[in-house]
Amino acid sequence: MNTRDVSRTALVPGLDAVLKEIDISRIWAHMEYFNTFEKLSGKPEALKFTDYAAAYLDKEQIPYTMERFDAFLSNPVESFLEAGGEEIPSRPRSFGACCPEGVRAPLVYDPYNRSGGGTELEKQQLYRTFAGKIVLSHGFDERYAKIAEANGALAWIQVWESDDPDIHEDTVSPVWGTPDLDSRFFRLRIPVIAITWASGERLIRMLEERDGQMEVFLRSVTEETVSQVVLPMAQIPGRSEDFVLLSDHYDTWYVGAFDNGTANAASLELARVFWKHRDQMERSLRIAWWPGHSNGRYMGSAWYCDHHWDDLYYRCIASLNSDLIGARDSDTLFIRTTGFEGRAFLTDIARAAAPGAPVRFGRIGRGADQSFFGCGIPYHINPRLEMDPDRRTTTSPGGHPWWHTADDLLKHVDRQVLETDARILGAFTWAFLASPRLPGQPGEYFASFLQDLEHLRRFPEYETGLDQLIQAVRRTEKQFEALLAGTENRPRLRLAAIRLAAGTINRLRQSSGSPYEPDTAFAYGPLHLLGDSCRYGKEECPPELHLFARTTFIRQRNRFLTELELLNARMDQLIRQKEEYPYEP
Repeated sequence: MNTRDVSRTALVPGLDAVLKEIDISRIWAHMEYFNTFEKLSGKPEALKFTDYAAAYLDKEQIPYTMERFDAFLSNPVESFLEAGGEEIPSRPRSFGACCPEGVRAPLVYDPYNRSGGGTELEKQQLYRTFAGKIVLSHGFDERYAKIAEANGALAWIQVWESDDPDIHEDTVSPVWGTPDLDSRFFRLRIPVIAITWASGERLIRMLEERDGQMEVFLRSVTEETVSQVVLPMAQIPGRSEDFVLLSDHYDTWYVGAFDNGTANAASLELARVFWKHRDQMERSLRIAWWPGHSNGRYMGSAWYCDHHWDDLYYRCIASLNSDLIGARDSDTLFIRTTGFEGRAFLTDIARAAAPGAPVRFGRIGRGADQSFFGCGIPYHINPRLEMDPDRRTTTSPGGHPWWHTADDLLKHVDRQVLETDARILGAFTWAFLASPRLPGQPGEYFASFLQDLEHLRRFPEYETGLDQLIQAVRRTEKQFEALLAGTENRPRLRLAAIRLAAGTINRLRQSSGSPYEPDTAFAYGPLHLLGDSCRYGKEECPPELHLFARTTFIRQRNRFLTELELLNARMDQLIRQKEEYPYEP
């Protein structure tokens, strides 16, 4: 252990003891049971997990709740695809439209999704040929499904982007969580099925051999249902009502040993360990096992955000999510985060938990039940060991071809990797639970924010707005530095400053709309809609699309500028505050 590890261990009381307490044999015993049944939300088998979790928490005398509520779910049942007189193996996508009678229509291939090429004008021209046809393309982007639907396509055949042997289950819903009265109209109205890369290559060749003139027949059956689900949550009190949220989803496609049984087992063990060391916890802990991740489009975590908004908004200081841990051949620690804690802190904790593991950093995305960006939480972290990207042969998450397939079994879980992942998750969680002083690197945090804005400079029509945003961010950075400078010996004021500033900026950077409603499930890059709008230059896309993009940019610019000015005013109030007090946003 190097000097940095020693210093971090000293700053986090009890870290060494907590890491020593984590018992892989207990985790493995959980895994051996989880590997015996499927856990799709809404199905009776899923309750076998919640019953097991309740019995275990009872046995360890750990306080917990079991919340029951209705969930809107979509289950893939079966699909059929026939082309050129032969059947092509396929699977329906969750939340694709149910089409049991089937549809026969000409096939059109979109090469741009595979090549990444094509201008917006070229793409829009191709999209206009989709009407009355079945679209074949690579990728699995929900936005593309809506593009195909809007242009009159009758169905979409997704081709997986790497040559994996099995078809991966997945969802195609553009709605995050349970639809509301408005977003229900955004649900997909065309069937979507998936095929392997090899089958896609076969279809492309068949279409080329027929000079682009070929009909296919497609049938897709999905089951939409409102079913009751159960959300178990361990609740371990600390010295403060402020709490850390540690979460993972327990529902699975098939057995789901790697996705997500390993995280379920590790979290049960961490509940035992943290309960044993609760007297050292500065803050409280909640451990959630979400339902509805797979066939509900993250509805479990979104439901919890809806129904426990006040707790999250006023008291949650950190959200750590665990997904896809413990897989064999995983050798590189990826830490995805919103970034305020700083890389030095992350590196120190990682080295204490996993000495010698290579560490890579990344921006946290919105998969894996990241339903909490709207409620102003200052820290969001998703750490796990993955295969080195240079050795990957699949586009599946983490580099593992069994993801979302029936082959996701215990045989693919590495006992030593799982133990290390559990230590990593435990170390990061404990650091936020037990550290008297919360971490923060505002210079690094704002530099990343400014860098994201600078990367949006592609077309002149956005330059003035981007300059305004960059100046506003720099003003906010100076104000935040001034605020933190007065909190060295005032821990409650420091917490108030961090919750206010980092929580607000996380919300701005990681979402695009109302704090109270999830954004769509579309995949966006940095700064979401603001960043996406800057991709559309006047000379490179149809005039109506450019107008839509400019409108989006202006609205997002207004949102950022106004929110940053309001943040600066509230930080100024804190700077002038004479007495310490618990900040209520």
